[in-house]
Amino acid sequence: MNKQLLSKIKLKQARVGIVGLGYVGLPLAVEFASAGFSVTGIDTSIERVDQINKGGNYIVDVDDVKLASLVESGLLTSTSDYSAVLDLDAISICVPTPLSKLKD
Repeated sequence: MNKQLLSKIKLKQARVGIVGLGYVGLPLAVEFASAGFSVTGIDTSIERVDQINKGGNYIVDVDDVKLASLVESGLLTSTSDYSAVLDLDAISICVPTPLSKLKD
């Protein structure tokens, strides 16, 4: 890891991206944002993206008030535009992994 990135992480200036805002990705995004990082969530579902950007929640394990507060503060945003990764320092991919030819 380069020194510039380490410095950004220590100073909470690193921009974090989470690809996939399901039952793993959204809680992870909330935790990074709660720690003070700027987080961009990326998902193919326009409905999920719109709901998050309005401060709405659809995951039981995520506190509604906390999520809304993080969105309002600007620490957490979401998009369906994958070109957002160009502006990020770190990316976590949280998408389902198919286990068979039938993707189950």
